[in-house]
Amino acid sequence: MNTRRRVRLGGYGAAVLMVAVAVTSNQVLSEDSWSWSWLGAALTAAVATVLWDRWRAHVDPDGSLVLTDEKGRPPRLADADPFVLGVGISQFAAEGLPPHVPRDIDEPLAAALTGIRERSAGHRLVIVQGERLAGATHSLVYAARRHLPAWRVAMFADDHRVRLPGLLAQAAKWTDSEAGVVLWWDSMSVTRLNEFTPAVLDGLPPGTAVLATVHTEEVTDTGGSAAIRQATHVPALLRDRSRHLTVGTVTPREREWIRDEPAYESLRAAVDDESSDILMGRLMAALDAIRQSLTPGTGEHAADRISLLRVVTDWYRVQMPGRLTDKVLLRLWREYRRELSGLPDGAPVPADGFTRALDWASGAPSTAHPRLITFDGVYRPHPLLSVIANEPAPVGWSAGGPLWDYAEQHLKARQIVSLGHAAFDHGDFAAAVRLLRKFPLRMVAIRVRHRLGHHLYDTGDVEEARRWWLHAADTGDPDAAPHALFDLGVIEHRRHGDMEKAQHWWKRAAETDHPHAAPKAMISLGLSEHEFGRVEEARAWYLRVIGSEHSDEIPEAMRNLAALEQQEGRAEEARHWYVRVVESGPSREAALAMFNLGDLESEQGRPEEARAWYLNAIDTDDDAVAPRAMVHLGLLTESTDLTQSKAWWERAAGTGHDVAAPTAMNNLGRACRKEQQLGEARRWYTRLLEFEDYAGRPHAMLALGEIDRETGRTAEARRWYTAVIQAEHDDATPKAMLHFALLELGQGRPDAAMQWLELAMETDHADVAPLAMLQTGYLEQRHGRFAQARDWYARTIESAHPRAAAGAAQAIQTMDRRERDLSRAEWYVQYGYLAYADFGDRAAKPDASVADAPEDSPEPDRKPGE
Repeated sequence: MNTRRRVRLGGYGAAVLMVAVAVTSNQVLSEDSWSWSWLGAALTAAVATVLWDRWRAHVDPDGSLVLTDEKGRPPRLADADPFVLGVGISQFAAEGLPPHVPRDIDEPLAAALTGIRERSAGHRLVIVQGERLAGATHSLVYAARRHLPAWRVAMFADDHRVRLPGLLAQAAKWTDSEAGVVLWWDSMSVTRLNEFTPAVLDGLPPGTAVLATVHTEEVTDTGGSAAIRQATHVPALLRDRSRHLTVGTVTPREREWIRDEPAYESLRAAVDDESSDILMGRLMAALDAIRQSLTPGTGEHAADRISLLRVVTDWYRVQMPGRLTDKVLLRLWREYRRELSGLPDGAPVPADGFTRALDWASGAPSTAHPRLITFDGVYRPHPLLSVIANEPAPVGWSAGGPLWDYAEQHLKARQIVSLGHAAFDHGDFAAAVRLLRKFPLRMVAIRVRHRLGHHLYDTGDVEEARRWWLHAADTGDPDAAPHALFDLGVIEHRRHGDMEKAQHWWKRAAETDHPHAAPKAMISLGLSEHEFGRVEEARAWYLRVIGSEHSDEIPEAMRNLAALEQQEGRAEEARHWYVRVVESGPSREAALAMFNLGDLESEQGRPEEARAWYLNAIDTDDDAVAPRAMVHLGLLTESTDLTQSKAWWERAAGTGHDVAAPTAMNNLGRACRKEQQLGEARRWYTRLLEFEDYAGRPHAMLALGEIDRETGRTAEARRWYTAVIQAEHDDATPKAMLHFALLELGQGRPDAAMQWLELAMETDHADVAPLAMLQTGYLEQRHGRFAQARDWYARTIESAHPRAAAGAAQAIQTMDRRERDLSRAEWYVQYGYLAYADFGDRAAKPDASVADAPEDSPEPDRKPGE
């Protein structure tokens, strides 16, 4: 309702109520007695009068114009300041606009604006959508000034208290016979966009139009779906009732125009690189000055200024309800200032820092920076501040905790939930969880419940994720509920190891027949049945997916079925299903199937066929599969052509793949050690250690220790062995203990070696413990403790470790032989003189000790030297 009509109706109503109060009051005391009914009526009339006066006094505020001419009217578009309309300052023009780069949307935009100018039957709502820095505002300003130069542009301060119909009515007052007026909206919020309805568009006053830009992140969430806060009627309205144009990255034709413009010569290298997508604003906008203003430590009062810019920017980018008043701004500035400088809560922050920062940010633009904060009834940040905010730290930042604290303390529940939905749309899931988790989940959009459940799961809050997913599943929503059922199964399987409960949830998801969640659940059921050893049941689940119409999941089901058949030894069936996956068309699953076929053919002793499949997998350029195929192709040729193998491994190492690259480096280190290229081996193992999450890091450190031990770098070897032991790796740590013992033996420290051998044996490692027993036996034998040595050799043989047991058996044989040699030597010492005595005497009188000599002792009738 407009102000004039409200005042007129208010006056009429007030007069009626005044008469009602007078009449009822006059009847209260009738004939010297109270009339309680009339008293009640009088009081009711009085209360109604008060409420009516309050309604009459509450008049919707008018919009506040940001741009006016000398007479206080909206200016003509030809005269309007393009920078106030939202165009960013260009690094290619100190003043004014740089040379215009024609965009692909110029022609359809010109047609739409021409239709508005000629007042034809076309749409009068024109919206240009694009990412921040895509150039949507520049394109719309350029086209509007060119095609509607005489039209007035009504640009109002974005005040949430002023509703859209009031702004349209206010703008319509400035139409004239020569030209109309456009309501201008740069960076329109989704909340404001929701106010546009078919009824509003039908009621547009004659001679009025709406021109607006919308950031893509306002109407879609980070997953590409419609924003949660977007009203359900908006997609159809944009499609059917508006001229909705989208501007994206720089197209090939636009690159040519940039190359042809002499003013943009410095951009030619960037536009010549056609391998990367570029936003026009990223090329043109003068971001460095603003980036400098937001960089900590760049000036004496940098913290004061940065805190102020962050408060104002955050208020608008999270779309806080309400106005950012001086009082609120000062309060939030203090909290941001403490957070930025690491000050404790409640630490004093002088207000003069705030005053200086505000004067600096809202002052006249200079060569150092543009005006960063504008006040036109409300505080507004420079549009590029939000762009910089999304950059990596320390320049960029996430919306601060103090802002969420303020919201929780001062906003109503409905507003906080809306704010949580906004945080979700912008991808700030941590903030969304913080704002939403304290409210009943029925207040939270179903899609948000499901997606935030994933955030909670990924951050380790499994039970809270379960709560969110249970609630989403119970809603019966046709899209979110099946996904939630599937995810509940994942929780039971991965976090609790309860496969029976997992199957319960997956079976419920499979029953929904959801095009994505149901086949995913069936595939998980197939995997779980195979894990239980129920091969036929697993095969049935995979075949059920394959026989369905869920084409997206069919290749995965076929590949899993092929893997099942391969494990069951049914090579032909496995090959059939892998080939079917390849024939289904290019995809990640097809690339994996090629890789799996390479492994299958290698297992079947068909190296040429395996090589062909590995090469096919490499040719897909799939960043997850091709590097693994390179590693396996190198293994395939290792025994016949090590040089070729190393070439494949070097190529795999260069991909940076988180598993294939370090695996290739490990293989290269091993190959170089085999070729005695220890320097190269050390280089590859050292590079491998840069992959902190690679499971083979302890083995690489062990190999580096061995290389250093072999090359006499004892101190370095000790350092590597110590690092491996501290890693507490099940396999590498026991081996490091054994190698440490060998190192100590080489350094002449048998006692230290014995300590490491004892620790190695305590690990019960299948390989290391028997070898440690063997080494302990050697050590005991060396020290002359033969009985103890025999005991360790016997224990080693009992371990049945092939190499260690063989070594122990040989050691026992050696000990036996040496004991016989010793016995023989002792015999000679005692009886050797008899060899020179008269044979006849000895024959007549045999010596009992000779008869008792070992079988391999010299015979008594043999003379020395015979």
